[in-house]
Amino acid sequence: MKINIKVELELELEVEGNFYPKKYGTFYKSNGDPGDEPEAASFEIQKVKWGNIDITEKLDEKGFDWNALEEKCIETLEN
Repeated sequence: MKINIKVELELELEVEGNFYPKKYGTFYKSNGDPGDEPEAASFEIQKVKWGNIDITEKLDEKGFDWNALEEKCIETLEN
């Protein structure tokens, strides 16, 4: 899955990765057993491009905050 997101200074990046939507929990299963816990949505980033340039490794070298970018991807996909 590829999405385009805007980050600070109106910088647009193309982010490629896997999106796992939020799962709602259940109190009980149909057989009466305890249900499942809810799970928050997540996004696993595989590649980040700026224009035609793959900047994934450069971001790793600079200690980039991947969690913030993952949250931005989730926010973009859920809205």
